[in-house]
Amino acid sequence: MNIKNELEAMNERMFTDELLDKILAAHRNELVNTGFETGEQSCAEAEQALAAMLTEGQRKSLAEVEAAHLDSLKYALKFSFTRGVYVGFNQYFADDEDADKRPFEQFVGEAILRDPETQRYSVYYEKRKHVNELLADLHGQLGETADEQLTSAEIAWDDGACGTLRYAFYMGYRYALSIIEEVAPLGGTLDLIGKTLMTEHELGFTQTRLEQEQREQNEMARRRHVGAFLLSL
Repeated sequence: MNIKNELEAMNERMFTDELLDKILAAHRNELVNTGFETGEQSCAEAEQALAAMLTEGQRKSLAEVEAAHLDSLKYALKFSFTRGVYVGFNQYFADDEDADKRPFEQFVGEAILRDPETQRYSVYYEKRKHVNELLADLHGQLGETADEQLTSAEIAWDDGACGTLRYAFYMGYRYALSIIEEVAPLGGTLDLIGKTLMTEHELGFTQTRLEQEQREQNEMARRRHVGAFLLSL
């Protein structure tokens, strides 16, 4: 048995298209449940509206953009998951105050979402560069209305990429905690509660009571605004 090959096969089985679809769906549902939108239109709506405006050749270019974007998401899924695993174990075994306070920003945000650091990860950098080159070429072929629709789709794609990084990181983090709890079952993760809460807060999965109240107030204000608009029609 070749251990390296088996580990690579395990990776293939773990980071599937199905998992990526579930993460993207969870991210979209979260946005809906919290009253946020991914832009003026959802990605699917923007793509559908855009496709109706394109020539056959332009639709092929759009399909190439979508495929390249999906390829970059698959890389982001594994990248962020593995760093979440690392942070979980690092919090348990090490005393790293900076990593404890803002682990996602340190190990993901500052790594592949910032220049020039992202160039260190050449595979992801080249994937994103390819996406941007395809987009620039497609933008140059479009009229004003279609160009605006493509921009709406880009906003939704970028939002989905951020959601993928965020959820994948948390899944990796929870995976590490589950291993710690299994190996050290007598409260192995109890000492990590404070660090876990800070990690979840950074990711937006946990809020203080004040933040919850502010979110509720914002949602009520949004609904009143929508209601007033509908009554004015």
